[in-house]
Formats: sequence, structure tokens, C-alpha cells
Amino acid sequence: MRIAYLLVADSANQSNDGKLNVLGMGVRVINAPVLPFPVALTVLVSAQLDHAERGAKHVKLSLATPSGSQVLIDDTAPMESRENMIENLPLQLNFQFVLSGLAFKEAGLHHFIVEIEGERAEYPFVVQILGTEVQSSPG
Repeated sequence: MRIAYLLVADSANQSNDGKLNVLGMGVRVINAPVLPFPVALTVLVSAQLDHAERGAKHVKLSLATPSGSQVLIDDTAPMESRENMIENLPLQLNFQFVLSGLAFKEAGLHHFIVEIEGERAEYPFVVQILGTEVQSSPG
């Protein structure tokens, strides 16, 4: 299994045939007029796996902030078996985490971190107070 992508958007939904419909994809800077600043974001994750890897998967979503981290979701996700699997095409397991009660309490570099069965991916973004510039790292 591998994590194919980890994206952050304003909102998203998934159609019956598995396609994602995404609005405001690629959030990299959150401009906050004040802190704490409440936002609604959607974290999208897709994992690809072999047919032999079917079954429930442990999923963990965390938010790392400049002063620490917190676990947002720690759960086991079922994976239904389908009869219409296409041979030689990896299975795709999509997750959509709607975070409507999230409030950022500090400015700086943040990361969403997803872990699925030992695989890990990170999505960095910056929270800044309006009127300040994003600090870039040297290099």
C-alpha cells in the first residue's frame, strides 16, 4: 500500500462512481484576521493497494502546529470488497475528512499528517495573521 495523495481544500464530495469534486484545492496559506481563527477545511487522502491488501485499515489524522500536535482522527476504516475489481489495477481507498470545528490558535508552519497502516504523508501549510508576510526558509 502507498498513499497516492494528501490534499487540503475548502470543501469536497465524492460521487457514486468514486470521482472527487473539489472546491478550493491546494490550501497553502490561511490568512487569519485574529487568533484563534475558526475554519472549515476538507482533508482528502487516497491510498492505492494491491488486491491482497483488502480489509479494514487503521487511519490516523493529526495536526502538527508550531507548539505541538494533536490527533484529530484515530479510527479503523472498513474496506468493502467489490465483485467488479479490475485485474492488474490497484485498489483505491479514498478518505474525506471534513474538519468544520477546527480553530487555529497560533501563526506559523503547520502540517496535516496522515498515517495508514504504517504509511505516512504530510501536508505543510502556513497560518498567518493578516498584514504579515509568509516567512520563507532559506535555500
